[in-house]
Amino acid sequence: MTWLEIIGCAVTLSIIISFTYRKGVKAGIRHSLLKLNLEQDQVQVLSNELKNGKLSTELMESEIFPKHKNDIRYN
Repeated sequence: MTWLEIIGCAVTLSIIISFTYRKGVKAGIRHSLLKLNLEQDQVQVLSNELKNGKLSTELMESEIFPKHKNDIRYN
């Protein structure tokens, strides 16, 4: 394999991973919205948090994840 083929494979792999990650995140959000039976204002709060990205960053840094549906707190 030449260096051009290796770079082409790396770019292709990167595009595929990015596409499947985004598709998985969208499917996960859709699934959680259906399963949690959120009210409209709660959906709006979730939407704002996801656009902001602040909540997910804080959760990943502190590694605090709710274990049960009742453990999820809303403001």
